[in-house]
Amino acid sequence: MGQHIRRTSEIRQAFFDFFEARGHLRLPSAPLVPQNDPTVLFTPAGMNPFKDCFLGRQKPPAEAVVSCQKCLRANDIDKVGIDMYKHTFFEMLGNFSFGKYSKRDAIAWAWQFLTDSYWLGLNPSRISVSVYRDDTETYDIWHDVIGLPADRITPGDASENFWPPDTPERGPDGLCGPCTEIFYEYLGRQVEIWNLVFTQYNRVGDPPDNLRPIPSMNIDTGMGLERIAAIMQGVPSVFETDVFHRIINSYKLKRPLTCAAQPAVTYLCRIADHIRACVFITHEGLKPGPKKAKYVLKQLLRRAVMAGFGLGEREPFLHLLIQPVTEAMIDFYPELRETASQSEHIIFKAEQDFFGVLRKGEERVNALIASLSGARIGEIPGAVAFDLFQTHGFPIALVELLAADHGMTVDHSGFTAACVCHAQRSGSDPTGPRTGLGLDAGQ
Repeated sequence: MGQHIRRTSEIRQAFFDFFEARGHLRLPSAPLVPQNDPTVLFTPAGMNPFKDCFLGRQKPPAEAVVSCQKCLRANDIDKVGIDMYKHTFFEMLGNFSFGKYSKRDAIAWAWQFLTDSYWLGLNPSRISVSVYRDDTETYDIWHDVIGLPADRITPGDASENFWPPDTPERGPDGLCGPCTEIFYEYLGRQVEIWNLVFTQYNRVGDPPDNLRPIPSMNIDTGMGLERIAAIMQGVPSVFETDVFHRIINSYKLKRPLTCAAQPAVTYLCRIADHIRACVFITHEGLKPGPKKAKYVLKQLLRRAVMAGFGLGEREPFLHLLIQPVTEAMIDFYPELRETASQSEHIIFKAEQDFFGVLRKGEERVNALIASLSGARIGEIPGAVAFDLFQTHGFPIALVELLAADHGMTVDHSGFTAACVCHAQRSGSDPTGPRTGLGLDAGQ
Protein backbone atom coordinates (compact mmCIF):
# COMPACT_ATOMS: atom_id res chain seq x y z
CA MET A 1 0.00 0.00 0.00
CA GLY A 2 1.02 3.65 -0.28
CA GLN A 3 3.99 3.72 2.06
CA HIS A 4 4.18 7.52 2.02
CA ILE A 5 0.59 7.89 3.29
CA ARG A 6 0.04 6.38 6.71
CA ARG A 7 -0.66 8.95 9.42
CA THR A 8 -4.22 10.20 9.83
CA SER A 9 -3.23 13.72 8.82
CA GLU A 10 -1.52 12.39 5.68
CA ILE A 11 -4.61 10.43 4.62
CA ARG A 12 -6.83 13.47 5.14
CA GLN A 13 -4.49 15.67 3.09
CA ALA A 14 -4.15 13.07 0.34
CA PHE A 15 -7.94 12.94 0.00
CA PHE A 16 -8.07 16.71 -0.39
CA ASP A 17 -5.21 16.71 -2.90
CA PHE A 18 -6.76 13.93 -4.98
CA PHE A 19 -10.15 15.58 -5.39
CA GLU A 20 -8.92 19.15 -5.64
CA ALA A 21 -6.82 17.99 -8.61
CA ARG A 22 -10.08 16.75 -10.14
CA GLY A 23 -11.96 20.02 -9.93
CA HIS A 24 -13.41 19.89 -6.41
CA LEU A 25 -13.58 22.94 -4.15
CA ARG A 26 -12.21 22.17 -0.69
CA LEU A 27 -14.55 23.29 2.09
CA PRO A 28 -13.98 23.44 5.87
CA SER A 29 -15.95 21.25 8.23
CA ALA A 30 -19.36 22.57 9.19
CA PRO A 31 -20.10 22.84 12.94
CA LEU A 32 -20.59 19.61 14.87
CA VAL A 33 -23.73 21.11 16.41
CA PRO A 34 -25.90 22.08 13.40
CA GLN A 35 -27.05 25.67 13.36
CA ASN A 36 -29.93 25.39 10.89
CA ASP A 37 -31.01 21.76 10.97
CA PRO A 38 -33.50 20.88 13.73
CA THR A 39 -33.79 17.28 12.51
CA VAL A 40 -30.49 16.18 14.10
CA LEU A 41 -28.72 16.92 17.40
CA PHE A 42 -25.24 16.59 15.89
CA THR A 43 -23.97 16.44 12.32
CA PRO A 44 -24.10 12.68 11.54
CA ALA A 45 -22.55 12.62 8.07
CA GLY A 46 -20.59 14.67 5.58
CA MET A 47 -23.61 15.30 3.38
CA ASN A 48 -25.77 16.95 6.04
CA PRO A 49 -24.39 20.48 5.52
CA PHE A 50 -25.36 20.13 1.82
CA LYS A 51 -28.95 18.91 2.26
CA ASP A 52 -30.45 22.17 0.99
CA CYS A 53 -28.15 22.03 -2.04
CA PHE A 54 -29.31 18.51 -2.86
CA LEU A 55 -32.93 19.56 -2.39
CA GLY A 56 -32.51 22.56 -4.68
CA ARG A 57 -33.26 25.10 -1.96
CA GLN A 58 -29.77 26.56 -1.95
CA LYS A 59 -27.12 27.11 -4.61
CA PRO A 60 -24.07 24.94 -3.92
CA PRO A 61 -20.72 26.71 -3.41
CA ALA A 62 -19.39 24.85 -6.48
CA GLU A 63 -20.49 22.05 -8.80
CA ALA A 64 -18.16 19.64 -6.96
CA VAL A 65 -16.77 19.94 -3.43
CA VAL A 66 -14.60 17.91 -1.04
CA SER A 67 -14.62 18.05 2.76
CA CYS A 68 -13.62 16.37 6.00
CA GLN A 69 -16.62 16.71 8.27
CA LYS A 70 -16.76 16.46 12.06
CA CYS A 71 -19.51 13.94 12.87
CA LEU A 72 -21.06 12.37 15.95
CA ARG A 73 -23.42 9.41 16.24
CA ALA A 74 -24.52 8.01 19.57
CA ASN A 75 -26.51 5.03 18.27
CA ASP A 76 -23.55 2.66 18.81
CA ILE A 77 -22.43 4.16 22.13
CA ASP A 78 -22.82 0.84 24.00
CA LYS A 79 -20.49 -0.88 21.49
CA VAL A 80 -17.56 1.51 21.97
CA GLY A 81 -14.63 -0.45 23.35
CA ILE A 82 -16.26 -3.77 22.48
CA ASP A 83 -16.46 -3.50 18.69
CA MET A 84 -13.09 -1.91 17.98
CA TYR A 85 -14.37 -0.11 14.87
CA LYS A 86 -17.23 1.67 16.65
CA HIS A 87 -16.91 5.17 18.04
CA THR A 88 -19.07 8.26 18.61
CA PHE A 89 -17.13 11.27 17.29
CA PHE A 90 -15.44 10.66 13.93
CA GLU A 91 -14.26 12.42 10.80
CA MET A 92 -15.92 11.69 7.48
CA LEU A 93 -14.10 12.27 4.20
CA GLY A 94 -16.45 13.06 1.35
CA ASN A 95 -16.60 14.18 -2.26
CA PHE A 96 -19.84 15.66 -3.56
CA SER A 97 -21.19 16.52 -6.99
CA PHE A 98 -24.21 18.68 -7.73
CA GLY A 99 -24.85 17.51 -11.28
CA LYS A 100 -21.23 17.75 -12.46
CA TYR A 101 -20.21 14.11 -12.84
CA SER A 102 -21.60 10.61 -13.09
CA LYS A 103 -21.57 7.28 -11.30
CA ARG A 104 -18.75 6.18 -13.57
CA ASP A 105 -16.53 9.08 -12.48
CA ALA A 106 -17.34 8.61 -8.80
CA ILE A 107 -16.57 4.89 -8.88
CA ALA A 108 -13.45 5.25 -11.01
CA TRP A 109 -12.03 7.95 -8.72
CA ALA A 110 -12.80 5.95 -5.58
CA TRP A 111 -11.04 2.93 -7.07
CA GLN A 112 -8.05 5.01 -8.16
CA PHE A 113 -7.65 6.71 -4.77
CA LEU A 114 -7.84 3.39 -2.94
CA THR A 115 -5.64 1.25 -5.19
CA ASP A 116 -3.16 3.51 -7.01
CA SER A 117 0.28 3.14 -5.47
CA TYR A 118 0.76 6.91 -5.50
CA TRP A 119 -2.29 7.28 -3.26
CA LEU A 120 -3.39 4.63 -0.73
CA GLY A 121 -2.17 1.61 -2.67
CA LEU A 122 -4.59 -0.91 -1.18
CA ASN A 123 -4.56 -4.45 -2.56
CA PRO A 124 -7.27 -4.58 -5.27
CA SER A 125 -7.87 -8.30 -4.66
CA ARG A 126 -9.08 -7.52 -1.13
CA ILE A 127 -11.73 -5.04 -2.24
CA SER A 128 -15.37 -6.06 -2.59
CA VAL A 129 -18.52 -4.01 -3.05
CA SER A 130 -22.26 -4.14 -2.59
CA VAL A 131 -24.71 -2.57 -5.05
CA TYR A 132 -28.45 -1.99 -5.08
CA ARG A 133 -30.06 -5.05 -6.62
CA ASP A 134 -31.88 -3.06 -9.36
CA ASP A 135 -28.95 -0.76 -10.16
CA THR A 136 -27.53 -2.61 -13.15
CA GLU A 137 -25.59 0.49 -14.26
CA THR A 138 -23.47 0.50 -11.09
CA TYR A 139 -22.98 -3.28 -11.29
CA ASP A 140 -21.77 -2.96 -14.89
CA ILE A 141 -19.34 -0.16 -14.01
CA TRP A 142 -17.75 -2.24 -11.25
CA HIS A 143 -17.67 -5.41 -13.36
CA ASP A 144 -17.00 -4.19 -16.90
CA VAL A 145 -15.13 -0.91 -16.40
CA ILE A 146 -13.24 -1.45 -13.13
CA GLY A 147 -12.86 -5.19 -13.73
CA LEU A 148 -14.07 -6.40 -10.35
CA PRO A 149 -15.00 -10.12 -10.47
CA ALA A 150 -18.66 -10.98 -10.11
CA ASP A 151 -18.04 -12.91 -6.89
CA ARG A 152 -16.89 -9.68 -5.25
CA ILE A 153 -20.01 -7.68 -6.19
CA THR A 154 -22.95 -8.38 -3.88
CA PRO A 155 -26.46 -7.16 -4.75
CA GLY A 156 -28.26 -5.72 -1.73
CA ASP A 157 -31.87 -4.87 -1.03
CA ALA A 158 -33.34 -1.43 -0.43
CA SER A 159 -32.64 -1.52 3.30
CA GLU A 160 -28.89 -1.85 2.66
CA ASN A 161 -28.13 -0.19 -0.67
CA PHE A 162 -30.64 2.63 -1.07
CA TRP A 163 -30.53 6.00 0.69
CA PRO A 164 -32.60 6.99 2.52
CA PRO A 165 -33.44 3.31 2.98
CA ASP A 166 -36.75 1.70 2.06
CA THR A 167 -38.47 -0.81 4.32
CA PRO A 168 -38.65 -2.76 2.14
CA GLU A 169 -39.79 -0.74 -0.91
CA ARG A 170 -40.82 2.61 0.47
CA GLY A 171 -39.25 5.39 2.47
CA PRO A 172 -39.49 9.12 3.11
CA ASP A 173 -40.46 11.37 0.22
CA GLY A 174 -37.68 13.45 -1.27
CA LEU A 175 -34.33 13.05 -2.99
CA CYS A 176 -32.92 9.55 -2.83
CA GLY A 177 -30.95 6.99 -4.75
CA PRO A 178 -29.02 3.73 -4.78
CA CYS A 179 -25.63 3.40 -3.13
CA THR A 180 -22.61 1.17 -3.46
CA GLU A 181 -20.57 0.28 -0.40
CA ILE A 182 -16.87 -0.52 -0.63
CA PHE A 183 -15.35 -3.12 1.72
CA TYR A 184 -11.77 -4.12 2.42
CA GLU A 185 -10.75 -7.55 3.69
CA TYR A 186 -8.53 -6.83 6.65
CA LEU A 187 -7.43 -9.07 9.52
CA GLY A 188 -10.09 -11.65 8.80
CA ARG A 189 -13.06 -9.31 8.48
CA GLN A 190 -14.76 -7.21 5.83
CA VAL A 191 -14.49 -3.57 6.87
CA GLU A 192 -16.77 -1.04 5.19
CA ILE A 193 -14.57 1.89 4.25
CA TRP A 194 -16.53 4.01 1.74
CA ASN A 195 -20.14 4.52 0.71
CA LEU A 196 -21.04 6.16 -2.61
CA VAL A 197 -24.62 7.42 -2.82
CA PHE A 198 -26.11 8.29 -6.20
CA THR A 199 -28.95 10.74 -5.63
CA GLN A 200 -30.89 10.39 -8.86
CA TYR A 201 -34.57 10.20 -7.89
CA ASN A 202 -37.26 12.22 -6.18
CA ARG A 203 -39.41 9.81 -4.18
CA VAL A 204 -43.08 10.86 -4.08
CA GLY A 205 -45.96 8.76 -2.78
CA ASP A 206 -46.23 4.98 -2.93
CA PRO A 207 -44.68 2.41 -5.29
CA PRO A 208 -44.52 1.24 -7.99
CA ASP A 209 -44.17 4.64 -9.71
CA ASN A 210 -42.88 6.74 -6.83
CA LEU A 211 -39.23 7.03 -7.93
CA ARG A 212 -39.07 9.90 -10.42
CA PRO A 213 -35.74 10.69 -12.12
CA ILE A 214 -34.35 14.15 -11.44
CA PRO A 215 -32.67 16.27 -14.15
CA SER A 216 -29.11 15.72 -12.92
CA MET A 217 -27.20 13.10 -10.97
CA ASN A 218 -25.92 14.12 -7.53
CA ILE A 219 -23.02 12.31 -5.85
CA ASP A 220 -22.69 12.01 -2.07
CA THR A 221 -19.86 9.90 -0.64
CA GLY A 222 -18.55 9.22 2.84
CA MET A 223 -15.40 7.44 4.04
CA GLY A 224 -14.58 7.05 7.74
CA LEU A 225 -11.13 8.55 8.31
CA GLU A 226 -10.45 6.49 11.42
CA ARG A 227 -11.28 3.19 9.71
CA ILE A 228 -9.07 3.80 6.70
CA ALA A 229 -6.31 5.03 9.04
CA ALA A 230 -6.41 1.71 10.92
CA ILE A 231 -5.93 -0.16 7.65
CA MET A 232 -3.16 2.12 6.41
CA GLN A 233 -1.31 1.86 9.73
CA GLY A 234 -1.70 -1.92 9.92
CA VAL A 235 -3.43 -1.96 13.31
CA PRO A 236 -6.47 -4.07 14.27
CA SER A 237 -8.48 -1.25 15.85
CA VAL A 238 -9.30 2.41 15.30
CA PHE A 239 -8.13 2.89 18.90
CA GLU A 240 -4.61 1.89 17.92
CA THR A 241 -4.27 4.55 15.22
CA ASP A 242 -1.90 7.45 15.77
CA VAL A 243 -4.58 9.86 17.03
CA PHE A 244 -6.07 7.54 19.63
CA HIS A 245 -2.69 6.11 20.60
CA ARG A 246 -1.60 9.56 21.69
CA ILE A 247 -4.66 10.02 23.90
CA ILE A 248 -4.61 6.51 25.40
CA ASN A 249 -0.86 6.52 25.99
CA SER A 250 -1.08 9.82 27.87
CA TYR A 251 -3.58 8.21 30.24
CA LYS A 252 -1.53 5.02 30.66
CA LEU A 253 1.53 7.06 31.57
CA LYS A 254 -0.51 8.71 34.31
CA ARG A 255 -1.99 5.54 35.81
CA PRO A 256 -0.45 2.03 35.64
CA LEU A 257 -3.27 -0.40 34.91
CA THR A 258 -4.02 -3.09 37.47
CA CYS A 259 -7.37 -4.52 36.33
CA ALA A 260 -7.90 -7.46 33.96
CA ALA A 261 -6.69 -6.98 30.40
CA GLN A 262 -9.96 -6.94 28.44
CA PRO A 263 -11.97 -4.71 30.81
CA ALA A 264 -9.01 -2.33 30.89
CA VAL A 265 -8.95 -2.15 27.07
CA THR A 266 -12.69 -1.49 26.93
CA TYR A 267 -12.46 1.24 29.57
CA LEU A 268 -9.48 2.89 27.89
CA CYS A 269 -11.22 2.96 24.51
CA ARG A 270 -14.36 4.46 26.02
CA ILE A 271 -12.37 7.14 27.83
CA ALA A 272 -10.43 8.04 24.68
CA ASP A 273 -13.49 8.08 22.43
CA HIS A 274 -15.74 9.98 24.82
CA ILE A 275 -13.22 12.63 25.88
CA ARG A 276 -12.42 13.37 22.23
CA ALA A 277 -16.13 13.80 21.53
CA CYS A 278 -16.57 15.98 24.61
CA VAL A 279 -13.69 18.26 23.65
CA PHE A 280 -15.24 18.92 20.25
CA ILE A 281 -18.73 19.43 21.68
CA THR A 282 -17.61 21.80 24.44
CA HIS A 283 -15.47 23.64 21.89
CA GLU A 284 -18.76 24.76 20.36
CA GLY A 285 -19.98 26.07 23.69
CA LEU A 286 -22.32 23.31 24.88
CA LYS A 287 -22.55 22.33 28.53
CA PRO A 288 -24.04 19.11 29.98
CA GLY A 289 -27.76 19.30 30.55
CA PRO A 290 -31.00 17.30 30.74
CA LYS A 291 -32.18 17.62 27.13
CA LYS A 292 -31.17 17.00 23.53
CA ALA A 293 -27.54 17.64 22.57
CA LYS A 294 -26.65 18.72 26.10
CA TYR A 295 -27.91 15.40 27.43
CA VAL A 296 -25.78 13.46 24.93
CA LEU A 297 -22.77 15.41 26.21
CA LYS A 298 -23.79 14.52 29.76
CA GLN A 299 -24.01 10.84 28.81
CA LEU A 300 -20.60 10.86 27.18
CA LEU A 301 -18.97 12.49 30.20
CA ARG A 302 -20.61 10.13 32.68
CA ARG A 303 -19.76 7.04 30.66
CA ALA A 304 -16.14 8.19 30.52
CA VAL A 305 -16.12 8.79 34.26
CA MET A 306 -17.57 5.32 34.88
CA ALA A 307 -14.88 3.80 32.67
CA GLY A 308 -12.30 5.63 34.77
CA PHE A 309 -14.02 4.35 37.92
CA GLY A 310 -13.49 0.83 36.58
CA LEU A 311 -9.78 1.61 36.26
CA GLY A 312 -9.59 2.83 39.84
CA GLU A 313 -10.19 6.56 39.41
CA ARG A 314 -11.93 8.22 42.35
CA GLU A 315 -11.16 11.87 41.54
CA PRO A 316 -11.64 13.97 38.39
CA PHE A 317 -9.21 12.96 35.64
CA LEU A 318 -10.87 13.60 32.28
CA HIS A 319 -9.90 17.27 32.17
CA LEU A 320 -6.25 16.18 32.19
CA LEU A 321 -6.79 14.52 28.79
CA ILE A 322 -7.97 17.69 27.06
CA GLN A 323 -4.41 18.68 26.21
CA PRO A 324 -3.54 15.28 24.63
CA VAL A 325 -6.77 15.41 22.59
CA THR A 326 -5.96 18.93 21.44
CA GLU A 327 -2.40 17.97 20.53
CA ALA A 328 -3.61 14.91 18.60
CA MET A 329 -6.15 16.91 16.55
CA ILE A 330 -4.64 20.38 16.31
CA ASP A 331 -2.98 19.89 12.92
CA PHE A 332 -6.41 20.15 11.26
CA TYR A 333 -8.37 21.84 14.05
CA PRO A 334 -6.08 24.61 15.40
CA GLU A 335 -9.15 26.36 16.83
CA LEU A 336 -9.26 23.77 19.63
CA ARG A 337 -6.37 25.57 21.31
CA GLU A 338 -8.52 28.69 21.69
CA THR A 339 -11.20 26.91 23.73
CA ALA A 340 -9.09 24.42 25.70
CA SER A 341 -9.57 26.30 28.96
CA GLN A 342 -13.31 26.57 28.33
CA SER A 343 -13.52 22.82 27.74
CA GLU A 344 -11.44 22.12 30.84
CA HIS A 345 -13.76 24.19 33.03
CA ILE A 346 -16.92 22.51 31.70
CA ILE A 347 -15.55 18.97 31.84
CA PHE A 348 -13.92 19.31 35.28
CA LYS A 349 -17.13 20.64 36.82
CA ALA A 350 -19.22 17.82 35.30
CA GLU A 351 -16.91 15.02 36.40
CA GLN A 352 -16.46 16.55 39.84
CA ASP A 353 -20.25 16.52 40.37
CA PHE A 354 -20.62 12.94 39.13
CA PHE A 355 -17.71 11.65 41.21
CA GLY A 356 -19.56 13.03 44.23
CA VAL A 357 -22.54 10.84 43.32
CA LEU A 358 -20.29 7.83 42.78
CA ARG A 359 -18.37 8.17 46.05
CA LYS A 360 -21.58 8.24 48.10
CA GLY A 361 -23.00 5.33 46.15
CA GLU A 362 -19.81 3.32 46.52
CA GLU A 363 -20.02 3.62 50.31
CA ARG A 364 -23.58 2.30 50.27
CA VAL A 365 -22.75 -0.54 47.89
CA ASN A 366 -19.71 -1.62 49.92
CA ALA A 367 -21.78 -1.62 53.12
CA LEU A 368 -24.46 -3.66 51.36
CA ILE A 369 -21.88 -6.15 50.05
CA ALA A 370 -20.41 -6.56 53.53
CA SER A 371 -23.87 -7.22 54.95
CA LEU A 372 -24.81 -9.76 52.27
CA SER A 373 -21.44 -11.49 52.52
CA GLY A 374 -21.89 -11.85 56.26
CA ALA A 375 -25.24 -13.53 55.61
CA ARG A 376 -23.60 -15.74 52.93
CA ILE A 377 -25.74 -14.21 50.17
CA GLY A 378 -23.93 -14.08 46.82
CA GLU A 379 -26.36 -11.94 44.83
CA ILE A 380 -27.49 -8.34 45.24
CA PRO A 381 -31.30 -8.23 44.95
CA GLY A 382 -32.57 -6.42 41.86
CA ALA A 383 -34.93 -4.23 43.87
CA VAL A 384 -31.99 -3.07 46.01
CA ALA A 385 -29.89 -2.31 42.90
CA PHE A 386 -32.78 -0.32 41.48
CA ASP A 387 -33.14 1.67 44.71
CA LEU A 388 -29.42 2.50 44.58
CA PHE A 389 -30.00 3.89 41.11
CA GLN A 390 -33.37 5.56 41.58
CA THR A 391 -32.79 7.05 45.04
CA HIS A 392 -29.05 7.65 45.09
CA GLY A 393 -28.19 7.92 41.38
CA PHE A 394 -25.70 5.04 41.41
CA PRO A 395 -25.58 3.27 38.00
CA ILE A 396 -26.18 -0.47 37.93
CA ALA A 397 -23.02 -0.95 35.85
CA LEU A 398 -20.96 0.14 38.83
CA VAL A 399 -23.00 -1.95 41.27
CA GLU A 400 -22.04 -4.93 39.08
CA LEU A 401 -18.41 -3.85 39.00
CA LEU A 402 -18.11 -3.58 42.78
CA ALA A 403 -20.08 -6.79 43.30
CA ALA A 404 -17.80 -8.70 40.90
CA ASP A 405 -14.76 -7.60 42.91
CA HIS A 406 -16.24 -9.61 45.81
CA GLY A 407 -17.39 -12.60 43.74
CA MET A 408 -21.02 -11.49 43.78
CA THR A 409 -23.63 -10.92 41.06
CA VAL A 410 -26.68 -8.71 40.60
CA ASP A 411 -30.23 -10.00 40.08
CA HIS A 412 -30.94 -8.58 36.62
CA SER A 413 -34.47 -9.94 36.33
CA GLY A 414 -35.36 -8.34 39.65
CA PHE A 415 -33.79 -5.06 38.55
CA THR A 416 -35.80 -5.14 35.32
CA ALA A 417 -39.01 -5.91 37.19
CA ALA A 418 -38.37 -2.97 39.53
CA CYS A 419 -37.80 -0.71 36.49
CA VAL A 420 -41.09 -1.79 34.95
CA CYS A 421 -42.98 -1.40 38.21
CA HIS A 422 -41.59 2.10 38.72
CA ALA A 423 -42.44 3.05 35.14
CA GLN A 424 -46.02 1.86 35.53
CA ARG A 425 -46.42 3.95 38.65
CA SER A 426 -44.82 7.06 37.21
CA GLY A 427 -45.90 6.74 33.58
CA SER A 428 -42.27 6.89 32.33
CA ASP A 429 -40.37 4.72 29.85
CA PRO A 430 -39.63 1.37 31.51
CA THR A 431 -36.41 1.00 29.51
CA GLY A 432 -35.02 4.31 30.75
CA PRO A 433 -32.84 3.19 33.67
CA ARG A 434 -31.46 0.24 31.72
CA THR A 435 -30.59 2.21 28.62
CA GLY A 436 -27.09 3.63 28.65
CA LEU A 437 -26.16 1.84 31.91
CA GLY A 438 -28.34 4.06 34.08
CA LEU A 439 -27.01 7.35 32.82
CA ASP A 440 -30.10 9.26 33.85
CA ALA A 441 -28.66 9.18 37.36
CA GLY A 442 -28.41 12.45 39.19
CA GLN A 443 -30.39 14.62 36.73
